[in-house]
Amino acid sequence: MSMASAPGVAFLSGDKPLLGDASSIVVALSKRIVIEAERARGAKIKVFSSDRDYSVVYDFRRFKVVKGGSRAKRLLRPVVLSAVKAMDFLETKEPLLITVDYNPTFPSVATPDSTISVATAAAVARLLNREFDKDFLWKVAFETDRATRRSPISLLINISIEGGA
Repeated sequence: MSMASAPGVAFLSGDKPLLGDASSIVVALSKRIVIEAERARGAKIKVFSSDRDYSVVYDFRRFKVVKGGSRAKRLLRPVVLSAVKAMDFLETKEPLLITVDYNPTFPSVATPDSTISVATAAAVARLLNREFDKDFLWKVAFETDRATRRSPISLLINISIEGGA
């Protein structure tokens, strides 16, 4: 099993990075998303939320919500995408069991997909005993953000990485 975490982020002033405006002030929080990854049997990636009753499964073809409906899809899909993208970059494909701890005191705005992506990529790389660097984390987070929002926010990715995964 391996574990990694990344800090949540908060906008102290404005929320314009979402629209490309550089006038916002954004900081890393001490509250962190924690991702635990372990090898699994079968040919699937299974993701559970330890602090919410959500779970999803991905069989390398289809994404299926097991429990939690649309909220589970919104919160756990980036974890699956990040795990798949990390394995693509590492040139492997393995079944995984991933547990996410969102920290129940997190405001929802403080858990951008980039935070989830950075922690997931680090946990998967560590599990597979692969060396990784900030560039690897950035690429995985960028590709995941692009898949979930179509316009990645480099500022949030950098804060998640520099906050220590």
